[in-house]
Order: sequence, then C-alpha cells, then structure tokens
Amino acid sequence: MSLLANSEHNRWSGYLGARMLVACALLAGCGGSSNDVETTSSNAAAVTTAATAAASSDTSASSSDDAAGRGACRLITSAEAEAALGVSIQPTSNKDLGVQNGLQHDTCAYASTDFQGVITVQLFTGAGAVADFAQQQLTYANKSKSVNGIGEEAFQLSGDVVGPGAGDLRFRVGSNEVQIEIHSDAPDLDAKLLELGRAAAGRL
Repeated sequence: MSLLANSEHNRWSGYLGARMLVACALLAGCGGSSNDVETTSSNAAAVTTAATAAASSDTSASSSDDAAGRGACRLITSAEAEAALGVSIQPTSNKDLGVQNGLQHDTCAYASTDFQGVITVQLFTGAGAVADFAQQQLTYANKSKSVNGIGEEAFQLSGDVVGPGAGDLRFRVGSNEVQIEIHSDAPDLDAKLLELGRAAAGRL
C-alpha cells in the first residue's frame, strides 16, 4: 500500500476509536486531535466522559439547527439526531478541522443528555474525494457491505469492526465524503443509521 493509501487509511480508522473525543472537543471545547487514538477504551465509558463534559460546557454553544448551512452540522438536524438516539441531545456546533490529505474536514457531534449515546458526522470535501473514497472501499473490502440508495456510492462497516451498540456508514456525493457513526443502546441501530445517511445525502 502506498504512503498516501496508508495515510488515508489511518485518517479514517483513527476516527473509529476517536469519535467520543471528537464529541468532547465539539461540545465542551476540550481540544485535542482525533488522530492516532487507539480503540482499546470502553465505548460506553467514552460516551459518559464526552457527555459529562458537555453537561458542564458553556450554555452559549449553538445548536445544530442554528448552525444549519455550515459544515457537517448542516447534514443532520438536532431533531433527527434525537429521533435516532431516542433521547434529548446536548447543544452542538460545527468544528472546522482544516485540510487533511487535500480534503477540507468538518465534524459535528450530537451527545445525548442521558450520557448513553452519541452521533458523529464527519464531512470531507475536495477534488480528491472520488479517489479517496475508492481507497476506503478497497481498504475495508472484507469488512463492510455496499449500501444502495445513499449518495452516489456508500458502504457500512461490519459489526466486528465497530463493536456492539455502534454503527459506521460512509458515502460519497460528488466531491463530498461523509462518515456517520452512532453509538447507542437504542434498538434498530442499522435502520436508524441508514435513515440518517439518507437525510444527510439529500442535503449535499
């Protein structure tokens, strides 16, 4: 695998273990990079940490609906996130993470008020999106399944990759790549993840 392929693989796979830290950075301003974070910690504990930090965050944080039209937060509304998690969510806002591997990266996280769930939306935009997405499909060829009806092309990671109580959907629309991750005790996560994907793809 080329150095570029390795870099792009690490860019995505690192987010799988770092999604709760991204939520923390968005909701509580706790900072830190989501790159190179190991997936060895408990998902449930990570959700609790992120949501607890969010509970004590500045109440002036804008809601996802207030941030409509900006970055990743425009792809999923707070109402859609609440419906997927089955509970109320904390306020959130888009976070611009700059350019990575030639793609502009924005992220938005929705953490539940009961500390039990989180949804993370990652948006990558740039001329290299088609090639980048093709590389992800190749990387996860044996660990994912293709999904029809969401964007121009889409795939969902298998349960043995994301773990119990979690889901990971990735799709592309033109020069936009999107990754939606959900972690929740709510039932029918796969169906809810695909519903979120269809809503997000329709806004690109």
